[in-house]
Amino acid sequence: MIRSIFTFISLCLLIACNTAKNQEEVASEIQLEIGDEIKTFAMPEGWGHFNHIFVNTRDKIYFYSYGKNSLAAFDKKTSELLFETKFDREGPNGMGGNVADIKVTDDGEIWLYAPGDRLFNMNASGEVLSQYTLKTAEIFEKNISPLGFAFEKVNDVLYIPSIPMTFQWTSLSVDELAALPNVIAYNLQDDTYEFASMFDREFLGTNLNKMIMSGVTLGKDGELIVNHNFRDIYVIKDGVQQSYTASFSQFPADPPTSSKDMFEDMNEIMRILNYTDSYLRIDYLPLHNLYMRVVRFEESPDDGLDRQGTFLASKWALVFLDEDFQKVGEIVLPESATNANYIFETEEGIWFSTDHPNNPDLDEDLFRFRLIKVK
Repeated sequence: MIRSIFTFISLCLLIACNTAKNQEEVASEIQLEIGDEIKTFAMPEGWGHFNHIFVNTRDKIYFYSYGKNSLAAFDKKTSELLFETKFDREGPNGMGGNVADIKVTDDGEIWLYAPGDRLFNMNASGEVLSQYTLKTAEIFEKNISPLGFAFEKVNDVLYIPSIPMTFQWTSLSVDELAALPNVIAYNLQDDTYEFASMFDREFLGTNLNKMIMSGVTLGKDGELIVNHNFRDIYVIKDGVQQSYTASFSQFPADPPTSSKDMFEDMNEIMRILNYTDSYLRIDYLPLHNLYMRVVRFEESPDDGLDRQGTFLASKWALVFLDEDFQKVGEIVLPESATNANYIFETEEGIWFSTDHPNNPDLDEDLFRFRLIKVK
């Protein structure tokens, strides 16, 4: 049961009824200008453009290929391929299966979350430096399922999003769901855990036919930031949780929902999880002292279900917040010429991937990025 939940969620995330519009006034405290500058990185042989995990650090960017089970590191300034590491699935350095998520620190530490709730610290040669197996039996018994596809690590603590073990969460009441955490903090040294964040009742509302899975990221000063597909983000600092409006002006105030029980229809649950208007994630950009929230417009494959994981939405936008989580700007990116799953920053500005299947400038051998100037 546990593994089936993990597999189904992973599949939904890899495969890559609105209310009235939110009438907010668009903030414009910063100027955002899409330039003509292009930065390219030579793609490793046989990788392809899409469905990679992307990591942005201070000096480097990384792509992880699920198909290759490999990590490629590039220097931001020179575009040089620094290394390509293929990880083992079996053997003394094996992880037992596909990677669920990967984190790389500014100092080059590589952390992989793998099946069986295992965490590996690897080096650039693919060797295991250390590993942990999370003791999750008690967590499962409390009807909580950790989601290893998105995690943050702070010293010995892992922050992991979670959902009910009752994956058909529409069978729960709002009260039952509100009593469960959406993020747990797991201590790797003594195998203890705490509830780091709880589901917000305003977000839950009265209709649970929506995407409830959360994402986590770290803020400028170590805050834990919880992102739902909702207008607000949730910031936890020193044990206190506060909400901040971080909405996109063209989106409704309330999350996309289904008018029926989405778990009764595979196409419907895939639409809600993957293809509706979405706030996908929020990242801190230290060189510009800004938070960036990635927005994807609603769009579905023609047949309503992408079993191959090749579909990429054609419209994207970015919302920017200052260090106090106040909105300072937003920008809509070029249609059918953006893949906002891949974004990084340099001193020059913010670079977004132009690798979209419908972009006539798509280069089979290069990852291409275009500059947004921030003034």
